[in-house]
Amino acid sequence: MRVRDRTNVKNGEAFMVKTHPQWLRVKELIRSGKIGQLKSTFTVFSYFNRDPANVRHNPKWGGGGLLDIAVIP
Repeated sequence: MRVRDRTNVKNGEAFMVKTHPQWLRVKELIRSGKIGQLKSTFTVFSYFNRDPANVRHNPKWGGGGLLDIAVIP
């Protein structure tokens, strides 16, 4: 964070979908009402990982799979 503050450069990790310009534009269109009223959303995302040592199975390490995989939909 010190480097970010000193250089005034934004940084992000693994949240490119959330901050990608096309999705920011979609959010803008929805909020403006230009494409009508958003009534509902439905998403499905499948992920299969049997490795018990995988970091996504350890919630003590940054939220487990929720913060890694669940943000995609």
